[in-house]
Amino acid sequence: AHRNLKRDFRGFRKGAIIKTGERRYCLVGEWDDFASIVAAREQMLGLLNSFRDTLEELGGDLGVTDPVSGDVVLDMKLST
Repeated sequence: AHRNLKRDFRGFRKGAIIKTGERRYCLVGEWDDFASIVAAREQMLGLLNSFRDTLEELGGDLGVTDPVSGDVVLDMKLST
């Protein structure tokens, strides 16, 4: 679903899907600001709902996802 995604989330800069274990993944996205994330939530839920039936329960009352978001507190870049 993410490979075929139309990248039209307003304020979305870039993202990466990271494999964190066997059949476990984390999506990290960079946005213009927190308001852009809030505005895109319904659209992101629509994407998630398109493949939600393929996901496994995480346990601990998390369902199939553990969504979190927040502001950048440290931006680390390579020095040149």
